[in-house]
Amino acid sequence: MNATAIPQTKQFYLQLLELGYNVAFITGRRDTQRNATVGNLHNEGFTNYVTLILREPSEYSLSAFAYKSARRKQLAEEGWEIVGSIGDQLSDIDGDYAGYRMKVPNPCYYIA
Repeated sequence: MNATAIPQTKQFYLQLLELGYNVAFITGRRDTQRNATVGNLHNEGFTNYVTLILREPSEYSLSAFAYKSARRKQLAEEGWEIVGSIGDQLSDIDGDYAGYRMKVPNPCYYIA
């Protein structure tokens, strides 16, 4: 799996690191894609993050909105203060525990 980073996401990530924030990634990719996802993140320069959350088998049937909202809630319950969420899909930023929300454009696809 090889995907180019969305420039705004990369810029925001670098700014967060400069400001001393910890970064967690929540992706809709399945856990079976972990190695490819980690490799892709590293190839694109995303090497300094605390956690990478992928869908586990029990979450495969959840909508993107339900899955990402539940995972953000889990992070908050674990003590994370979620300052903001960024993504190219509304499911990345909608729902509870999203903090500041930044939607970036992606002309390639849209998840309804």
